[in-house]
Amino acid sequence: MTDLFFQRYLVYFYNMKTHTTPRQLHVLYMNPYSSPLALGLLIAAFVFNSCASLKKAPPLPVEPEISLEEEFVELDSLTFETFAFDLYDTISPIFLMASIERKPCFGQCPVYKAEFYNNGVVLYEGLQHAKRLGKYKSRIGKKEVEAIKNFAERVNYYRLADYYPTYGATIDDLPTTITYMSVVYKSQQITNVHHSPAKLHKFERFLDEILERQSWQQAQ
Repeated sequence: MTDLFFQRYLVYFYNMKTHTTPRQLHVLYMNPYSSPLALGLLIAAFVFNSCASLKKAPPLPVEPEISLEEEFVELDSLTFETFAFDLYDTISPIFLMASIERKPCFGQCPVYKAEFYNNGVVLYEGLQHAKRLGKYKSRIGKKEVEAIKNFAERVNYYRLADYYPTYGATIDDLPTTITYMSVVYKSQQITNVHHSPAKLHKFERFLDEILERQSWQQAQ
């Protein structure tokens, strides 16, 4: 079948080039190798057909149909329990947000410590010369939680030094205050002995004022 196609193709182009008679075309059709020009056209046609067959790409495989309903979970079926393990495995939902601790001094300085958690829980322990001694607990609202965060930003708490004084000798007899502040992406702890900036004292008094307004319940 291919040889027959080549013969017809060869006779057609040979007639265009040489304007042969019908009898000559019949001879050429029966024996295409009798003329050098015909033989050259036959070789060119063979090379062209071979290159075309090499460039022909195989058919693409048929992709199976995928049902989206089987691949994805419906949103209505998602619950907190679905992601509970991943949530508790990566971050703690309740963490210590702020704290203040007053250390003893040479005199009768109040000694206590208090912890503020991001869920509003406040734990207090009075140790010595404080208005209340022992362990207590209370709870503040979301507004006060946000107020503590905002006040820390206003006084640039996270950019302060972590120890005061920043130079010179330390006077050991003076009361020392240790504060701590933390959010998800940053935290800071500052030990204040003396010669500290006024905005750090404002932050310490701000936490003490929140403690004074609480209704405490004694804890074990």
